[in-house]
Amino acid sequence: MNITISGDNLDIGENLNFFTRERIRLVFLKYSFTPVYCNITFSKDQSSFNCYISSYFNGRVSFQSKCSDRDIYNSMKVCALKFEKQIRRFKRCLKVY
Repeated sequence: MNITISGDNLDIGENLNFFTRERIRLVFLKYSFTPVYCNITFSKDQSSFNCYISSYFNGRVSFQSKCSDRDIYNSMKVCALKFEKQIRRFKRCLKVY
């Protein structure tokens, strides 16, 4: 899996990097998807942290999720939940058709 984690004018520590990588890896394993790439970007506004997840699976399927919160870990958790929800709904559509 090609997972890239970066900070936009923000230093990402080892703990956040490990936490993010494991959380996203578990989502992909749970729903049996292998992404071509997955970019996760953290940025800081005046009083909140933003998390943006962008993933590309094949020629037609890509998912994006964005969330902001005062705590960077909460921002990541909520963003990952939104991302997981999109993948779950997509997989359910594949099973129906």
